[in-house]
Amino acid sequence: MERTADIVLVSCAKKQDKRPGLARNHYTSSRFQKARQYAEARGALWFILSPKYGLLEPTRTIEWYDVDISDYSPDERRQLSREFVDTLAQRMRNLRGKVIEIHAGKQYIDNGLEEGLVEAGAIVRKPLTGLRDGEQLQWYNAALR
Repeated sequence: MERTADIVLVSCAKKQDKRPGLARNHYTSSRFQKARQYAEARGALWFILSPKYGLLEPTRTIEWYDVDISDYSPDERRQLSREFVDTLAQRMRNLRGKVIEIHAGKQYIDNGLEEGLVEAGAIVRKPLTGLRDGEQLQWYNAALR
């Protein structure tokens, strides 16, 4: 039987509430909401990957912003990934042996995020790899049953 994730990393979404609010409620896309429900149902510690705010705790109050990972150059994406990993490592004190699920696209995963987590000793899972948007929602629906 597969071990439950210790940490779930969820990418932010373009669709956002225009008013300030808790990060967990700020992003309004269906995929983000399903990812949030999934992480919370698992009881895992979870964080949001935000190009504007970095590794974002779900209970942090944030404001609307118009920054997208696709606006970043490959070098900037790699730097952002290093910051995500460094911040998570500091927060957790040690990532060795931690099971970390990444619920984000290739622009996050393939620019150093996965590599950095593995180098820090984490066990990385990417359950959505290869799934299109509709298939991702189906995956979440099945996982939440």
